[in-house]
Amino acid sequence: MAAANSTRASGIQIQHHFWGLSVKGTREQLVEHGYAQDGHFPGDPGQRKTSTRSTDAQGRQIWIRRASKRLFIVGRDWNEDEAGAFRAAAARRAEIERSTELVNAWPTSGAAFRASAEKQVEMIRHMLEITLLDGERGGYRLDDSAALRLELLGDQLLELVRSGGLVKDLALREKHTPACIAKSVKALDAARTDKTFRRFMDGIAG
Repeated sequence: MAAANSTRASGIQIQHHFWGLSVKGTREQLVEHGYAQDGHFPGDPGQRKTSTRSTDAQGRQIWIRRASKRLFIVGRDWNEDEAGAFRAAAARRAEIERSTELVNAWPTSGAAFRASAEKQVEMIRHMLEITLLDGERGGYRLDDSAALRLELLGDQLLELVRSGGLVKDLALREKHTPACIAKSVKALDAARTDKTFRRFMDGIAG
């Protein structure tokens, strides 16, 4: 998978691949930014018409392919250091994506938390009933008296989730926030808090 980086200022389009990079632009742009040397493009004297191999301004091996009448694509393989840096950057991007998905799945209100917790309790309750009452483990199950206690405990737990006191523990939120996105999450939380406060003050003023 390629990571794209379109540089509007220079007009060239850069893509980072697992094997190296490719750059698309005009002859003038590619030469100006050191991706190729003039006189070594496809169609130049001594060069093939549609593609050729050459070196860039730093002497690194490259290939050049004609993309259109005016545009060319230059590509080169990563060296060992660049390949390591690319893999590290790709791993970091993947970590950030996974962490962002995790945080985005968190409840955004007390009501949403209760609804999510209620589903979890119902699922756990169902699993306990299968384990303790269905006799799937050799026919053993809780007797009727114990089964009734299990049902009452399940009802009590659901009631606790639905109506128990609730706090938003910021220390715990910070603890469970992945380090790679901690700063951005904290900044977003602060912005949301400030927005909520402004709404509150506007309500008082109104």
